[in-house]
Amino acid sequence: MRRLSLAGLALAIALTLIFAACGGGSSNNSTTSQTPQQAQMFVNLSDAPLQSVLDFQITINSMTVTNGSSTATLVSTPTNFELTRLLGLRTLLGLNAVPAGTYTSATVTVSSPVITYLDTTTNPATVKTMNGSLTTSSFTIPINPGLVINAAGVGGLHLHFDLAQSLFTDTTGQITGQVNPVFTLRGFNDSSDPDWEIDEFLGTVASVNVSSSNFVFTRPDGRTFTIDTDSNTIFDGDGVSGLSNLAANMVVNVSGKVQADGSILADQVEVLSLNKSYMGGLILDVNPSSGTANNLTVLIREEIPTQATIPIYQPAQINLSSSTKYHIRYIPEDISKWVFNSGLMITGQRVGLAGDVDTTNSAQFDASRVTLRWQGHDGVAVAGSINTTNNTFMFNPNGLLGYVFGAPVKVYTFPGTAWLGGLNGIGDLTGAPTQKIRVVGLVLKDPVTNTPALLAVRVRQLP
Repeated sequence: MRRLSLAGLALAIALTLIFAACGGGSSNNSTTSQTPQQAQMFVNLSDAPLQSVLDFQITINSMTVTNGSSTATLVSTPTNFELTRLLGLRTLLGLNAVPAGTYTSATVTVSSPVITYLDTTTNPATVKTMNGSLTTSSFTIPINPGLVINAAGVGGLHLHFDLAQSLFTDTTGQITGQVNPVFTLRGFNDSSDPDWEIDEFLGTVASVNVSSSNFVFTRPDGRTFTIDTDSNTIFDGDGVSGLSNLAANMVVNVSGKVQADGSILADQVEVLSLNKSYMGGLILDVNPSSGTANNLTVLIREEIPTQATIPIYQPAQINLSSSTKYHIRYIPEDISKWVFNSGLMITGQRVGLAGDVDTTNSAQFDASRVTLRWQGHDGVAVAGSINTTNNTFMFNPNGLLGYVFGAPVKVYTFPGTAWLGGLNGIGDLTGAPTQKIRVVGLVLKDPVTNTPALLAVRVRQLP
């Protein structure tokens, strides 16, 4: 596997806007008051990167939708988002009350793109950052057919920003920094649609109400949301087995669906830090490269709270010790044979880090806990490798994993793997280079071959 000397390639982005009608009933949402004949609208944000972009930030200044007679605001406060971590995942961008009606278009304004990319013209490849320049900053996108939002109904929009088509490159294939955003938009009314699900919603616990089976969740920008739980909600991480174990200031990731009253029903609550600082990002380097790792170089994409001495969206040294704990994010399968620890870390893995800034070097972070997190990869299945008996196939990722590993990666699928985009199972994979797929799951070392492998939560056929 290749080592990086700290480093972007190019990417694509998707936003999903979901409308959840309330019909004027009572709500346990902590942020939104409701009136008759209005609905709740929430905005999901996800991403689909190209090979060389490690990190793409952009500020979403505003977002509105129109139903022909009135305009509703979804985003009014400029908010910066890092999007590459969302390949195949969806986060909640906004949630606001809107009038019922048939929505026919959306307008989005953006600014300040910043690209962190892998410069492969150097040996070894290096991490570099450039400020992008927009050819235009405001876009009106039609919703065709129009999306009907009833006062007692639920609907959604999926807004896709294709960075693969949006970044300019020169004659050598290197990105120039010029960005011409390309957007598409679709609507849906079925809450079983895969894009309805939020699976990457990071924040802290503000308060817990066990008798009401919910807790209040605070996003890093300060906005709060009510998270409902039920008997099907899975609590994962650091000894937290139920709602009563949650406490204020824990850092959690919520997966679930927005409900008609504006709350979110959680199907999974992942505890990332009990009471310490949290950082998350992409492993760029493991030191030493074999044996037990002493430290990691991680491209930081998330911080709670923001660290004054460790810049977000930049590489940082993460120190490991004999007391550091290791955890794998829950997937609905028996993966007990798979191990993740300081001797089984791989460049390209996405990790969450609980701990504190180093007391002797404030530019470093001492990790008390490392969580292996879900991540997505685009590519193609290798012809002739599809094994319907063992439910495995070889996968050629076209992003960072493709560069780092320099060879196909084995993908393990399970009875619980979701097959999307027209796929009904592993038998629908053809191995043809024209069949583009996206695999979302966990990157681990195969316990038999000691080579990188992907455990698939979802496999989607791409257009």
